[in-house]
Amino acid sequence: MTKRILIFCAAVGLFAIWSFAYAQTKEEVREICKDDYIEYCSDYEPYSTAGDACMRGAFDLDILSNPCRAILVKRERGKVGSRIKNRVFRELRRWGIRVH
Repeated sequence: MTKRILIFCAAVGLFAIWSFAYAQTKEEVREICKDDYIEYCSDYEPYSTAGDACMRGAFDLDILSNPCRAILVKRERGKVGSRIKNRVFRELRRWGIRVH
């Protein structure tokens, strides 16, 4: 039982840190990449699927500014953290620990 409680507390802590970091990164991306978006993708609605695809294309072509590229890489690393968080939650549920 103690092991389950410890794992649960660790998962809750990781989730809280991840949530804060992801929200902060999202706002940073908007601020830092604003000029790049205007320059390369202004034909598309901001935050739309087409706009995101345009920015991914600009990233792949290596035409984005260095700060914008860096924050997008940071954001992708956060998505990897999300997949890890989901695995932890699945494992907790498998052990009978309820998580929301």
